[in-house]
Amino acid sequence: IDLENYSLSQDTELVALQDDSLFYTADESGTTAASSEDLQAGSIVLVKWDADTGNAAEIILQNDGHTDAASVVSTAEDEVTVSLYQSDALSSNTLSSYDSLDLSSSTLEEAAQTLTAADDTRIYRYENGLLSSAALSDLREGDTILVSYTSSDSTTPSQIVLISAAS
Repeated sequence: IDLENYSLSQDTELVALQDDSLFYTADESGTTAASSEDLQAGSIVLVKWDADTGNAAEIILQNDGHTDAASVVSTAEDEVTVSLYQSDALSSNTLSSYDSLDLSSSTLEEAAQTLTAADDTRIYRYENGLLSSAALSDLREGDTILVSYTSSDSTTPSQIVLISAAS
């Protein structure tokens, strides 16, 4: 799903899922059948609405591979150095909202890794239930972020969401 000509809305919309709604995931290899269990906070979806009922008729979920929780160590012009959380919180893809992410019993890896943001890496700030556009320069040491990767690359994130700013 190419988001280059779209902007993030401050609006949140509840999408009514019907028994006959069709789910697909999309990645480099094409589309495959999916289900509502494949959705998680931060998922990018394309919704085709049923003109007669106003309900979602088809939902295409962009499959970005996997998501890690991390703490920001430092930032540079197009890079962010992070320590990843050792946590099962994201492994089962059950994150229903950014507010539900509980990392209190997780530990940070000692080794830091550097991620390089591409021109099309989407960066957002989550605050008071809303996503807003952000920049890599908005990240500070100690911020907690969710980093989503494409299925083929674990060093260039497709999306970064700042979910908790450092105090």
